Amino acid sequence: MKFYILKNSYAYLIFNVQFRSFIYLSGMAISFMQRKTRPFLFYIPFTVYFSIYIIALFLLWLLVNKQAHLPESSFTAIITLLLKVTFATAAFFLLFSFITTLIPFVYIWLVKKRGKLVCNFGLTENNQSANGIPQMALSIAPVVKPLFGFLKFRLRYNHENFSPKFQPISQSGFSIFQKKYSAVFSWQLPEIREYAVQEGWIYFEDLFQFFSFALSLPLQEQFNYPPGQKNIPPVSIPANKTDEDNHRVDELKKVEGEYLNFKHFEGQDDIRRIAWPVYARSRELVVRIPETLDTYASQVYVYTSCYSGFPGENNSPVGKHFLNWYKTIIWNLIKDIQEKGFRLTMITDQHPHPDDPQELTELQSLIITQEWQLALSLTDFVHVQNASAIIISSLCPVEQVQDLMYRRKETTLFILVKLSTVIRRNHLLHLLSWLFIQQEKNEIEKARTAWTLSLNRLAILDNEKKLQTLFQQNSKTLIL
Repeated sequence: MKFYILKNSYAYLIFNVQFRSFIYLSGMAISFMQRKTRPFLFYIPFTVYFSIYIIALFLLWLLVNKQAHLPESSFTAIITLLLKVTFATAAFFLLFSFITTLIPFVYIWLVKKRGKLVCNFGLTENNQSANGIPQMALSIAPVVKPLFGFLKFRLRYNHENFSPKFQPISQSGFSIFQKKYSAVFSWQLPEIREYAVQEGWIYFEDLFQFFSFALSLPLQEQFNYPPGQKNIPPVSIPANKTDEDNHRVDELKKVEGEYLNFKHFEGQDDIRRIAWPVYARSRELVVRIPETLDTYASQVYVYTSCYSGFPGENNSPVGKHFLNWYKTIIWNLIKDIQEKGFRLTMITDQHPHPDDPQELTELQSLIITQEWQLALSLTDFVHVQNASAIIISSLCPVEQVQDLMYRRKETTLFILVKLSTVIRRNHLLHLLSWLFIQQEKNEIEKARTAWTLSLNRLAILDNEKKLQTLFQQNSKTLIL
């Protein structure tokens, strides 16, 4: 009997594993087929409105046919005539939409076949629209716009992702036979990172949007999706003296003394400058070297860490949302520091060895390319001897931050970026609305749902609370 139960349990286990593997592989196959077949669906020339219109025309034709078999009368003749006029008008609109859309499509198809189609795509000069979403510029020539119709576009980026169909705002004015079409549009992407556009489609749609003829465009473009603007409090950060006296600042800045602000006590030193906390730890008498004012105190080293002690959240929707917020805060901090005239060197755990101070565009590129990582911990990455500021997130383990604070210079500024402030509304009313009301399907709601269901949420909040307490107990700290 025991052997029979064991045998059946083993058979059930094998069946369960095989069944789960079949479901998983089936899902992967379906997802793969959807990705491969989706571009072919873009070339379907008929829209949903066309289907509804055809059904309405068919019902109208049945009504006309039915009226033709009724007994002759003046009322029947008038109704039949009105129905025929309506049917003819509807058919005319359908034919008008088809012709006015087909002609521009055939024209641009011939131009592309001859290799004379020119298409450019990229960020606009200011990169930002009024609502903080980057603006894209698109130009194509030559092109003929459908009479009273629309030109719409779609892009394929990062190989397997497709943008929604959008209608740009034309910057070249209204002209039926315009030779160059220039337009801008706002494209809100899910992540702050590098993007590469591999292909595009232009859609020719009629006035009633019955037809939508698509043509692929030769687009190859790379661009960075920049962080947005965020108001942050002013940052007071210490500076080091530059190696070469060739970069002055407008006002005198404090410069630290030699040997990390300390030196061994000598007979001629003032006993009031003895660092008693250092003596309590190491039993060595050292004195602080006073800071001096120097016009060449302009070198600033900023360490930004993307180390995560919670690997389960790194690639989840909430982890990506956290990373967007973290990059946005870092970008605004870096801008605020550089606007003070410093020679800023940003050291990241993905680019830990910069050569020279970077320009603002290079700093932005460094921030955009950051990802959560597990390889380089905070204590192994930061060199406290030359760090002017250290920026960390709520995912950084409190033990590592505490160790750095113990070894830091007194002038080093620690900045904590709280990630829990990004996704709020975890109170009871939001929980009830999440349970009983269908939320809008956008990236914020997806991240909020993932955060609500996350197994690491309580651990992250507890770590963030401990970090906040540690920062409040120490000087030269900032919590954002």
